[in-house]
Amino acid sequence: MAWNFKSDRPIYIQIADLIKRDIFSGKYAPGDRIPGVRDLAMMASVNPNTIQHAMNLLEEEGLLVTPSTAGRFVTSDAEVLGRLRESFAEGFCIELVLALRAIGLDDRQISVAVGRALEQFAEKQ
Repeated sequence: MAWNFKSDRPIYIQIADLIKRDIFSGKYAPGDRIPGVRDLAMMASVNPNTIQHAMNLLEEEGLLVTPSTAGRFVTSDAEVLGRLRESFAEGFCIELVLALRAIGLDDRQISVAVGRALEQFAEKQ
């Protein structure tokens, strides 16, 4: 998997977001061990300190736990996972709204566009 970083945000935040996406999509289930800092640094082609910074952020948020020296694990706390998943999704929604406003849509037009997109998505299911 290629790790493509953008220049608009710090890399450690982008790494934390990629790990969140992997957790929320089910790649890592509650209780699963996350790869180590060195392994992730090699995969992402970044300094291990950058990965460490991302992991510390995820621990502070409560998404990862370190019960011992055996590594970091995805929290098994369903309430924490649910709250963080919703917050992560809200971030995507904010980015979408900002992008749609940037092309001149007002809130009503954004609402209509999102509603139509959801309807199209539901039809394909």
